[in-house]
Formats: sequence, structure tokens, C-alpha cells
Amino acid sequence: MSDTLEASLRQANEPYVKLTGEDGGSLLLLARGGRLLDMSVPGAYEGTSFWRHPTALDAGEWNTGGDRTWISPELDFFVDGAGDYAVPPQLDPGHWTLIGRSEREASVRMACELRHRAAAATIRLELEKRFATLPNPLRMNASLSARDWTGVHYIGCKVRTALRLEPLAADSCGEVDESRAAYGSGAPDESEAPDESEAADGSMASNECGAAVRSMASNERDANDGIKATNECGATGPSGYCSLWSIMQVPAGGVALVPTRGRVPPLTMFAQREPADIVATDYGIRIPCGGDYSYKLSFDAVASTGRYGYIRRLDASDSSLLVRQFSVNPAGIYPDYPPDRPDYLGSCMQIYNDGGQLGGFAELEYQSPALRIDKPGRATDESQVYHFTGPMEKIREIATLLLGMDDVSPSGL
Repeated sequence: MSDTLEASLRQANEPYVKLTGEDGGSLLLLARGGRLLDMSVPGAYEGTSFWRHPTALDAGEWNTGGDRTWISPELDFFVDGAGDYAVPPQLDPGHWTLIGRSEREASVRMACELRHRAAAATIRLELEKRFATLPNPLRMNASLSARDWTGVHYIGCKVRTALRLEPLAADSCGEVDESRAAYGSGAPDESEAPDESEAADGSMASNECGAAVRSMASNERDANDGIKATNECGATGPSGYCSLWSIMQVPAGGVALVPTRGRVPPLTMFAQREPADIVATDYGIRIPCGGDYSYKLSFDAVASTGRYGYIRRLDASDSSLLVRQFSVNPAGIYPDYPPDRPDYLGSCMQIYNDGGQLGGFAELEYQSPALRIDKPGRATDESQVYHFTGPMEKIREIATLLLGMDDVSPSGL
């Protein structure tokens, strides 16, 4: 762990927690924003895991870097009726409180209210995140433990996020964004539990008609001239959705490694221009991150394997690798959508490249199956992050083993 980083946090009076892994690496958790700010391996290369903004803490800005949790769909929670984009300050940095810690585990908690633009409704969210160190997977599997991993350093982290949602009163205007209301009518309805909807296991329960299928719905105006969705059985559908959205910021100059089930092209969420240097194989896609233009690519829940990685050259001989594992449910509701397709469903894994315009980073993102916003609900998401540094060829070998891609990076990386 960088003494300079810890000194900066102490000087800024920012509460943080340092956890130590069994291999000697460490995790740095920042209460502000509820972030995993750094994963440091033991040895020469410390502080090389995530991108960090050099002055955000001093300037009081939200984007300190690291790994964070937001709420999606992005265009419903981060864009207002006038089309202006803003990060809700009550979400990030929010008001996180440290609620427990030990040598290898710590938890933070916060609550906030967010407005869903399309549904013209406000929801209350309670979020709790638990971070814990993880043992090295190369040592936990006999098929790998006998290999020579000399020079490879490691630190791992398990992140568990719990969400509780409470719908509040709809906005007094009673108006609904009709372009997005059509999306609500095309989405699968969730189970009508007596008190709360539950998405902890990412499953999609049967709807009011007893069928776990996407209904071909019609639109029906309510008494306030808003739009409600009704399915084929006449049941009112949800007005909108809310997903946990995990975002890992990494330094530009590496390659995002996205394993897929077959040769699957990504969906472009937005782009200053279409990336021309991505490489598709039968087992996944390599996406070089850098350049001078921004874009965001998305992979749906059928194509996603539940893992992605990021490999980056550190010097002439060594490289860094981050691998994240998360749960995917092809039958879950993933409501994040591109601007020109408000009815799109399925976007569970995304890669964003900032093109050097916001600080020189990329983001590796995934989303959890959604809760509907018109009824109380709970959701739980858990992921594992593995960080390795070491000799270039050994890091490439680890990437191949963990990601299942036959050619994980260009030969020059």
C-alpha cells in the first residue's frame, strides 16, 4: 500500500480502512463514496490496480477513482427532464458510514433518495457493502498449485452489496416519460410477493398470470394521464426498474478481456466514433483502452460468462491483471439502455473508454438483475476481484486460465 496515498487520506481527514490479505497484499477502502480505492500486491508494484484521480479528494469531487457502486438505468437516474447529466451527490459521494471492521473484513452503509426520471417517481435506497480479502485461487486448486508461479504477486477482494428499496410518493405532476413508459410495457413482470420483491438470487419469478415470460403489453392511461403498462392478462406492470451497477476504473493503456459464449458482437451504447481496433474470437473480445475518443460497449446476459479482465503492461518485463467474477442470470431483468433504444433489455456487462477526456481511464462494469421501483424490494449482489502482477508471460497464462480465452492479448502487451 502506498504510504503516500494513506498519508493523503489522513491529511484530508478522510475515513478509510486498510485490510491485509494472507499473502501480504492489502486493500484500501474509502468511506467517502463507499469505494474500494486500491488493491496493492506485496512487492515492487504497489498501487497499480485501479485508476485514481490525483486531486479529487482535495477538490471535494466525487470521482476519486477505484471501484464504486451506482444505480441504473443511467439515463433514468442521472439525466433530468431537460436532458442534463449529473451525478446525484446523495448517491456519490453520498454519506457512507463505517459500521464494522476486522483485520480482513469491513462494512459500510448509507441511505439516500433518488428520482426516476421516466417514471416521475422517487425511491428510497438503503445500501450496505461488505469487503473481505480473498485467498489466491491459484493456490486453492490442485490443478494449478503445482505450477511455477515464481515472481507472481496477488491480492483479492470479495464485495457483497445489499440493496433495500422503498417506493415513495410519485411526483405531484403525475407525468411519465412516454418514450420510456413503452419500455415498462415491454418488460417482464416480476412476482407479486405479499410484502417485498426479492432479487437476491437474480431469478425472475412468474408474473401475475403465472408465466415467467416477457408480456406483449398494451399501454393504458391512468386517472392522472400518466401511462401504466398492462400485460395480456390485464395486470398493471411496473413503471420502472432499479439495478445495482458496479464500476471498476482502470488506467488507460491496457486491454479489456471479455469472455463471451461464442462470437458475439457488442452493442454500442454510445460512441464519438465506433472503435475499430477491437478483436473478436470464438471465445471472447479484446478491447484496447486508450486513444482520443470515448465509447461504451455492452454485452447482454446471454453472451456474458460472468467474468471479465484487464491486462496492462507495467514495464519491459512485468504486467498487471485484474479479473472480476460476478453472477449472471439470462432470465433476469437488466434495464440499462442506449439513448436510441429505450425498450432495450439485457445489458449486464459494459466497457467504457474515456478517450483521455475525463482523466485517462477505462471502466469495466456489470449490473445486477433489477428490482421494480413501484414496490418494496431487496437485492443482493456478490463479486470477486483478483489482482495479479508479475512476469508478462505468467500473467498472460493466468489470464488464459481464468478467462478461458485462447489469445488474451497482443504479443506486444
